[in-house]
Amino acid sequence: PEPPAPDTSSTPFDFTVRDLSIRNTGWSYTDESSGLDTRGRIGTMKLSKARFDLLQTLIEAEELALEKTTASLDFLQPMDTAAALPADTPSAPNTWKVAAKSVQAREVNFSMDNHLAPPLPYKDAVDYNHLGITGLFLDVNDLVYSEDSTLLTIRNGALKEKSGMHMKALRGKVRYSPKEARLQQFLLQNAE
Repeated sequence: PEPPAPDTSSTPFDFTVRDLSIRNTGWSYTDESSGLDTRGRIGTMKLSKARFDLLQTLIEAEELALEKTTASLDFLQPMDTAAALPADTPSAPNTWKVAAKSVQAREVNFSMDNHLAPPLPYKDAVDYNHLGITGLFLDVNDLVYSEDSTLLTIRNGALKEKSGMHMKALRGKVRYSPKEARLQQFLLQNAE
């Protein structure tokens, strides 16, 4: 008898980084079939003691720092002519787990435009289909994210959004799970 074919459906991919530094690097990716377009420029990114395990859908890191970075994400009309799946087709569950002891962002700008959704008709409302975040500053410790829960300590945060919202200060402990949403020692201050 012939030997069985090798199982390639669960090929392990475990990638470890001791120290990674990226500076002055740009990217551009477009997938016309799905309508996805993303571009950006990294000023400085530092990653230390990180591990990526695709089989276990796990990302762990000691530290991630991002400075002077701009990124955009656009959703356009897809050109894929394949028949769409019925709306009640179940999707694969999100099983990713992310853990980081320290995450810092300084002078980060991010825009996201869903060109398939009309803008909100309200003048000063944050439109989550058309975001324009500038000057993001974030200092987070003990971040843990899983399929249904998020835990983190926000030491400090600030940002501006194109709607006119200006978050001047953000800090506190956040715990979100299927059984509770808890904010401890929490401060959210908008500019007047």
